[in-house]
Amino acid sequence: MKNDILLKNLTNIHFIGIGGISLSALAKLMQAEGKNVTGSDANVSHITAELESLGIKVFIGHKKNNLQKPQLVVFSSAIKENNVELLEAKKLNIPVLERADFLGIVARQYKKIIAVSGSHGKTTTCGMLASIFICANLNPTVHIGGESKTTNGNLLIGKKDYFITEACEYKNSFLKTHQHLGVILNIENDHTDYFKDINQIYSSFGEFYNNSKEINVVEGRYVDLINKNENKHITFSLSGNADYVAKDISLNEHFHTIFKVFNKEKDLGFFEILSPIKHNVYNALSCIATAIYYDIPLIKIKEGLKSFEGIKRRFEITGTLNNSLVIHDYAHHPTEIASTITACKAIYNKPITVVFQPHTYTRTKALMADFLKSFNDCSKIIITKTYAAREKSLKNGKARDLYDNLKIVGKNAFYFNSFKKVKKHLLKTVFEGEIILILGAGDIEKLAYKHLK
Repeated sequence: MKNDILLKNLTNIHFIGIGGISLSALAKLMQAEGKNVTGSDANVSHITAELESLGIKVFIGHKKNNLQKPQLVVFSSAIKENNVELLEAKKLNIPVLERADFLGIVARQYKKIIAVSGSHGKTTTCGMLASIFICANLNPTVHIGGESKTTNGNLLIGKKDYFITEACEYKNSFLKTHQHLGVILNIENDHTDYFKDINQIYSSFGEFYNNSKEINVVEGRYVDLINKNENKHITFSLSGNADYVAKDISLNEHFHTIFKVFNKEKDLGFFEILSPIKHNVYNALSCIATAIYYDIPLIKIKEGLKSFEGIKRRFEITGTLNNSLVIHDYAHHPTEIASTITACKAIYNKPITVVFQPHTYTRTKALMADFLKSFNDCSKIIITKTYAAREKSLKNGKARDLYDNLKIVGKNAFYFNSFKKVKKHLLKTVFEGEIILILGAGDIEKLAYKHLK
């Protein structure tokens, strides 16, 4: 089943967990290639609705008779081993593949694979790369873990020359891709339910680095931590010694970020991105290095970056409440949270109320000390119920534990166990001219997009 030729011979594929952002993109890609695609998911969502509008049969709820004689079953990493459809497929001797393995097989159909890894920024960077490659008329195929106007969702179907994809480190999924060019944006302690410590994470990124067939584009400070092969990387940085360095970073009157780029003393001029978030300069630098490696003209790189409109759930203005601006961001790691709040404060210079939904118990427990420091630039913090994802409740890792610790260190914090209660509190306490910043990677998007519209 690892043989690419077999993929061409398949006519029927079933996806378990088809409503997931990555798996749904793969399902759409297979349908576009002429496969008969079916799938199942636990819940109805706008993604499952889109899939059905495309003619893909989606079953809500997992049942063994959802399998309609597929030749292959693909399942997401969120699917447990005792899933009835997965067990039935094995019973019937139908080949099964986890999402990352299937992505690796799909990717190998393309001449050049660009895989973007890192603890933060993967989706945005893939979107930026897509915009650049589109402006350069290279017609890439793009598979990302978010929804972008640039790619009209989470998938852009192009030619077979370039395949741009996210490469997630969780469970070492990114080791299945075997890319030509690997991007390593940053490396931080995360996914603590899988990795035992930061050194194991560095080791995994080192393997990802070694898997790259041609070159790696790496944030400079991580090179010595993962590998010392001086011939296999291009570095970028906001400071220090690197092949690509950004300087003179500022916001213009439209709150777009402007910065100058140098390539080993060579001045490449000013670049502009629509995002006001400083850490997106890191992402843009990696894209500039990647695009130049593939001989894309500077004028097209600048055009592509400037025209990129961002990703849904990334510093997205979603509405107002009591004439206060509501902004939603996917930030769920302490570094992301601190960066987003700092940027919001710099842009608006107004009191910020943060509503945060912790994402998984293991992350909350392992990074508790960092979480407590990440809210320093806001005036009030509201913690709401944990998005458990794949996990069971864990002592000292619950949302209530984070709230208790925030109170202990003197933060102006509140806790509510439902979005309805959060909204009720906000209506009473938030006044015109303030900022409401909704943070988290779970279903807190419902609060941002529905309850606070």
